Amino acid sequence: MWQGTWNSPGWPWFGIGVLAALFGIVSAIRIPRSRVILRQDEMVVYGQLWSRTVPRESITSITPWPLVKWTDSRGREHSTPVTALNAGGRTLSAFAEHALEVRNSLHEWAGVGGASSDDAR
Repeated sequence: MWQGTWNSPGWPWFGIGVLAALFGIVSAIRIPRSRVILRQDEMVVYGQLWSRTVPRESITSITPWPLVKWTDSRGREHSTPVTALNAGGRTLSAFAEHALEVRNSLHEWAGVGGASSDDAR
């Protein structure tokens, strides 16, 4: 009791539990929908928590992570992770091979470097 009020010591854990449950629901919905769509003049990246459209001509490099580096119309540099193509570590070999093929296609489409390079245009 403190000044006539009683606070349960468990309420912070309840709040953390609610946040964790919300994150789990959002992740369960968004992770299977993670993808990259290559259109004629833009790339649309659907990530785990947000989506981004990147104009093709603004892409400056693609790192092995894979991470797409690009500049906006104001000249500011940005980087967009492509989590749908991240197949490192202990991934199934078939998935890792497919992700590598798709990353190579992304490099060819963007016109920047090879699969394991970080070359600027």
